[in-house]
Amino acid sequence: MRFPSLFVLLLAAALLAPAVTAQYYTQVRDRVDIAWPESNPIWEMEVYSPSNSSGTEGSGLEIRKVYYNGRKVFERAHVPIVNVEYDPSGGCGCYRDWNDFEIFFATEPESGGAAFLDAVPGSVKTTCDFDGQVDPLSDQGDMVGIAGESFDDRLVLTTQMAAGWYRYRVRWTFWSDGRIQPEFTFGHTFNVCTEAGRNHNAYWRFDFDIEGGEDDYVVERTPSGPIEFDEEAKRNHGDGISWGVFDRLTERGYVLTPGAETELVVDDFAYADAIVLAYNPLEVDDGGGFSAEYCAIDFESEGPPSPDPFMGRKPALLDGEDVLDTDVVLWYRTGTFRAGEGDNACRRLGPTLSPVGNWTAVDNEADAPALPQVAELTSAYPNPFERVTTVRFRVTEARAVTLTLVDDLGRTVRALYQGTPSPGQFVTTEIEAGSLPSGSYTVRLSGEGINETTRVVLLR
Repeated sequence: MRFPSLFVLLLAAALLAPAVTAQYYTQVRDRVDIAWPESNPIWEMEVYSPSNSSGTEGSGLEIRKVYYNGRKVFERAHVPIVNVEYDPSGGCGCYRDWNDFEIFFATEPESGGAAFLDAVPGSVKTTCDFDGQVDPLSDQGDMVGIAGESFDDRLVLTTQMAAGWYRYRVRWTFWSDGRIQPEFTFGHTFNVCTEAGRNHNAYWRFDFDIEGGEDDYVVERTPSGPIEFDEEAKRNHGDGISWGVFDRLTERGYVLTPGAETELVVDDFAYADAIVLAYNPLEVDDGGGFSAEYCAIDFESEGPPSPDPFMGRKPALLDGEDVLDTDVVLWYRTGTFRAGEGDNACRRLGPTLSPVGNWTAVDNEADAPALPQVAELTSAYPNPFERVTTVRFRVTEARAVTLTLVDDLGRTVRALYQGTPSPGQFVTTEIEAGSLPSGSYTVRLSGEGINETTRVVLLR
């Protein structure tokens, strides 16, 4: 059993403190809400630290509900799976690594115990950033959590995690022109296994929701032309190949262009470079754990039993579901080969996500209003949930609305919101489990000309 470090306990205490607003971010309970830059935000999102991330063993620095110029890009993006396979001659076997244990790194100013730090641009240094200054295999600094760096043309978010002797850095760069660069860095401190040859993989899960996600589709872009996917599939790198997710109605989308990770060729352990799936709230990862039986990624077999008695066994993820004009998820592998024997160089890898189509700010686009005709109620996240879930809604014009939680017998069990929200502005409401019994519930938004619903499932 792994016990939380003092740093993680301090982080948890800080995140439970009252909300504090500073510049482009607001710290609220277990997350940080970002609107960058502070004046006329280009990027808006929720950010979760590794210890608060989702998945069987965490997801690193996880982002949710990401908007560029007021238009939705992601519902969630994270790294739920990291695995490593050693050369059989080294005797180290294979592992699934955890992605939820934060380790300290250096910033200016020092953290002072903050869970989120607005750092001096260019000052953030993880274990992999001290080459030539100190022992490159040692940890430095006192920051545990997330550091933000606000440059003139980009926002950079960084965290560092420890999985035994490994040091994993997750860094997100959000450019003012709409580009997104997710980076996973493979580093380590000294251990006999780091002297062995190995293949190392990190799997990004991009839950795109372009304009809401209901009409999205995935394209493989090749030198000979685009290929639209009509059912779930796994794909590999190739010369000039990239993948894009688009909204059918507006043709806005994002294209994923591979980075240097193409150096590691797919094998049975790595499984695939890109996996296209239909969205399912239960498919956050493939259910693998620490045992050798579940080291390799497996999207086509039934998963191991869930520790949650309500969940049973995880079904196969890649099972031929329809992915055309629906809610889709794109998985992407970042992989590297390490020769060992003194090969201590860190590997900084990751794709570039670039916007395609008209992503003009909503306020500047007269012919394509982003607001729904009457009201919009988003799906709850997480869903199913055990402790708390979140829903968001907005209306097009000022009118009184109520948000209620209704059980399967049609009884209102909780009033969630009552008032007149500002037109076009999302209202975020948390639903706490409290004393509610397990089961399925309906979240209902009602008012003059409004009757929007979404379903949530509470598990105990």
